[in-house]
Amino acid sequence: DSETPIDSETPIDSETAPTPSSPPETESNEVKEKLDEEVDQAK
Repeated sequence: DSETPIDSETPIDSETAPTPSSPPETESNEVKEKLDEEVDQAK
């Protein structure tokens, strides 16, 4: 079990997460709102 690749796959999540150089949360919130609108339209 010590060889489980779960730990080695964690970097993938860190890549998807916003980096310190990412834009302010205000912009990310706008993106989320746009995504929410797209989801609503997809329903």
